[in-house]
Formats: sequence, structure tokens, C-alpha cells
Amino acid sequence: IEAVGGLIAIATSTVLLHARNEVTAGRYRMLAAGFLGMGILEEFHAVAQPGNGFVLFRNLASLFGGIGFAMAWRPPGRTDLSDERRHAWMMASGALLVGSWFVLFPNHIPEMVRNGEFTPLAVAPQTVACILFLVSGARLLLEYRRSCRAEDALFASLALIYGLAE
Repeated sequence: IEAVGGLIAIATSTVLLHARNEVTAGRYRMLAAGFLGMGILEEFHAVAQPGNGFVLFRNLASLFGGIGFAMAWRPPGRTDLSDERRHAWMMASGALLVGSWFVLFPNHIPEMVRNGEFTPLAVAPQTVACILFLVSGARLLLEYRRSCRAEDALFASLALIYGLAE
């Protein structure tokens, strides 16, 4: 199920990267960057054995997704299409690099669970991701009220669901 969720996030990213509407394309490409990083790290999470790596990949996936949603807040500006797509590739490269590092060097994975409880290091990225998703959801809802674009309502709902899931 986690692997399917990761693939859906990657597919969503692909669709958003090809958005043609100039008014919303920049915002959607920022969301695409978050979905891409989140999806890649969800795939690492899906193949990890239960334990510290399993928790770490899940937390990092949430954090990357939250960062992508937060980047969508930036005011629309005149940025080159290649600059906007570069953000997605930077997020993907970062996710692949971090994921590969911890797969290749599992002894570098920090302690995420101690005595059946999450450590503060495990809780911190979840808390930050939760805040980023919830604030992004509120911001996208405000944008929906202003623009009445269904996509803004959809992404606001997703951000709120992700935030509550954290």
C-alpha cells in the first residue's frame, strides 16, 4: 500500500509538472516538487524493514511533501519554466540522495524508536510536516475562496488530510 501511495504521488507530480495554465503553473510545479520528493521517499519507506529506517523514511517523506506544499505559497512571479521544473528535480535528487545514503549506510540511521516510543528526533519532522501541511491547506483554502478554482480546493483538501494524518 505504501508503494502504491508513493507511485501515486510521483504520478501526480508528473501531471502537475505538465500544467499549461500560466496563472497556476508555478504553484502547481511547487506542489509537484513536494509530491515527487514525498513519493520517492515513500518508496524507500515501502521497502524498508520495520525499525529506525522505516520510521525515518516515512518522516522524511512527510517533511519533503510539507516543504513542497509550503513552497506553493510563494507569490506568483515571472520565473522561467526551466527554473520551476528545476525545483522538482532538486527535490527528487535530494530525496534519492538521502534515501540511497541511508540504504547504503544503515548504521548512520539515527535512533527513531526507543522502548516502543518515538524519540524526539522522530517526532520533530512529523511535527514540522504537520504544521506545513495545515498552514498550506489554510492558505490554499483562502486562494480557493478568491479564485474559485477547483484545483485549489482539491489541493487544500489534500494538504489538510496530510496534515491531520501526521
